[in-house]
Amino acid sequence: MKKYIISALLGVSFAASAVTVSTTLAPLQSYNLLTLSPNVGSFLVKQIGITATTGTNAIVALIDAPSTNLSYINPAYTNRISYGTNWNTTWTNFYGVVQTNYSPIIAQIDVTNTVAASTNNYTTRLIAGAAANSTAVFQGVNYYFDQGVLVTNTSSGNATIVVTY
Repeated sequence: MKKYIISALLGVSFAASAVTVSTTLAPLQSYNLLTLSPNVGSFLVKQIGITATTGTNAIVALIDAPSTNLSYINPAYTNRISYGTNWNTTWTNFYGVVQTNYSPIIAQIDVTNTVAASTNNYTTRLIAGAAANSTAVFQGVNYYFDQGVLVTNTSSGNATIVVTY
């Protein structure tokens, strides 16, 4: 006797409200629009609006960074690397013929690996702009920010940034 298990998938929907934050930046300024505590989660940005509030174009970057410092340093470290390899031997026999042993004699090699300190930049998620005295809206985006949302204005005029997450 065969038994069959029939399962039904129930459709359940949840209403989620969006949160909007905004700021206006002067030329060459940056600001942490959203910040996260370490190991808490991430922000999912769904919409970005950029408004050039002056007669010049606005260029804005959204960077996944915890502060206004745009780079971080990985300190130097040392670790051990172990790997297995074939150990081939070559010799000359009594009659002067060179012999090579290709048998799978495995040897484990241990090496110390030293990695120098390095400076890295945080991840830039979006660089976008708006024409003078206009607004550009980027809808339907799905940008995850794991450390915080840092916005920068690299243009010569003021820019207003609106982020919906």
